[in-house]
Amino acid sequence: MHCKFRFAALLTLFLLAGCARKPSSKVVRLAIPPFENLSDGRTEEWAARALSEAAAASLSGSHKVLPILVSSRNDAAWSGATEVLDGYFTVSRGRLRLSLRREAVAQRRTLGRFTASEPWPDGLFDAARRLARWIDPEAPGDAFTGSIEALRNFAEARSSSSAEQAAAAYERATAADPDFGAAYVGWTRLLLARGDRTGFRQVLARAQARAGRLSEAQRSELDLLKAVADGDPTARRRALERLSRTAPADVDLLHQLAREDMARRNYDAAAAFYARITELNPMDADAWNQLGYAQARRRNLKAARLALAEYRRLAPEEANPLDSLGDVHYLLGDFREAEKYYLEAHRKNPNFLNGAALYKAARARLMSGDLDGADALLKRYVEERAAIPDSAAQFRQAQWLYMTGRKREAFAAMEKMAGATLGEMAALAALQLAWWSQEATQVEAAHRWGRKALDAATSPVLRRMASIFLKASGGTASEKLSTGDEKMAEVLRMLFAGQYAGAVPLLEQLRNSETLANPELVEALLAWALVETGQATKAVSLLATYELPSVGLEDPLAVWVFPKLLRARAAVLAAQGRRAESAAMENVYRRVSGE
Repeated sequence: MHCKFRFAALLTLFLLAGCARKPSSKVVRLAIPPFENLSDGRTEEWAARALSEAAAASLSGSHKVLPILVSSRNDAAWSGATEVLDGYFTVSRGRLRLSLRREAVAQRRTLGRFTASEPWPDGLFDAARRLARWIDPEAPGDAFTGSIEALRNFAEARSSSSAEQAAAAYERATAADPDFGAAYVGWTRLLLARGDRTGFRQVLARAQARAGRLSEAQRSELDLLKAVADGDPTARRRALERLSRTAPADVDLLHQLAREDMARRNYDAAAAFYARITELNPMDADAWNQLGYAQARRRNLKAARLALAEYRRLAPEEANPLDSLGDVHYLLGDFREAEKYYLEAHRKNPNFLNGAALYKAARARLMSGDLDGADALLKRYVEERAAIPDSAAQFRQAQWLYMTGRKREAFAAMEKMAGATLGEMAALAALQLAWWSQEATQVEAAHRWGRKALDAATSPVLRRMASIFLKASGGTASEKLSTGDEKMAEVLRMLFAGQYAGAVPLLEQLRNSETLANPELVEALLAWALVETGQATKAVSLLATYELPSVGLEDPLAVWVFPKLLRARAAVLAAQGRRAESAAMENVYRRVSGE
């Protein structure tokens, strides 16, 4: 097909992975610090920041350059800038003279020089516009201000280290120019960050009253701030999308949108966003990595491998590209290839993710049906981590014993962990024992371990997990649960009781929640419930990919679900007519369940 690098074509390119790329339209990330004032007096000091702010505004909307305002020349490197403007200005005899150079940050090589001379102070705006046209003649620029007084106060606000003084300066700026959108954006952002909700609402109302005089980018930023203040994820998303359209070179906005789409399981859109980022910045290693995962979630292994090959080229000394290659193969059920890449990652860096790559290799071997080989890899992982020492490895080993059907040994090992550790690790061990006791219909023991987990836990996450368990198992929990957590507890109660038909609609509601903490686990529970109610074909999309092993400790609920999900997968594969794969998964289930 013919490739055109617009949004829709980018989607087609990476979804099909079938056409050559044209030369990259790489975006320049240009750091703009305040320019040095070499005038005889200091009364013009405000212009140092004012010039950089006005120049950045004049570059807004550029397809080629992303202006990044920084506090000093030295901040350019950590800001992620590829280039920086560096220079000075003087004011003498009623003239502003500006002398700058454009420099490549990594090579410290001068790329060009710019000079301007304009009347002082009104010519400051013309100097900034000329500078922007020198950098990118096609940049549309954003609505700014034509008032020197407004600009002076805006620069003071942006430079101030005092929130109170900055707020007062923003107020003076908008009084001098009531249509100064950038000042309203800065002011509302400051008030929201300070937690001044009343002040935020008042200033936002003033800005919205002038909305017709503000730019689309400024209105979008104000809408974004309002959505954040209101806790409205839908409005936040709309504002982000509008803002990204006004700033086509802003890859940071695209990263935000892509991350949200990944969290929502909207993998087509996420892949398109990450593809766009790699076009704008081919050196963005994280974008290539995430693009690989998005493509794998779309079941496009070829495209995933292509993206991760580029990531590997950009980070040849790191273990993570190899680990990512292991993950995408695991996601799509190619467990032998997954194991190979996990072991390569471990060889490159045995301490990568605290040795988790070796644990993941053991999980991949297990999923391929070789329990003895998997046990050998797990034993190697535990022995290597024992030299650290790493108590998490002992915890993993106890979970492993349970997941592979050796429940008596698992109970003994986890009880030892619960008694020998303190704090969060002891709480997590108690919670895992609570789940296992519930599975064994030892209800009193389950409640006792659940209470121990809640009493020992200090983190909100673990206290929440313990409270959900206690609520689901009929115990008592002192923690107040959210509506979503109450619903999850009710689902688990139904699953404990084998009431799968009743659990399905609740799980479907949870799956569509905007605030879902663990969407993959909810989808796994839904798939299991659907299979148990004879609806295996409805579970196909839910089990399109395999759940990745955790790089940290496995969720106690996920360990409880693991063998049940193996059997559900076997049923779903059989419903699709994939008999050989179904038989292989049934074999893994029988190996780990002891049936």
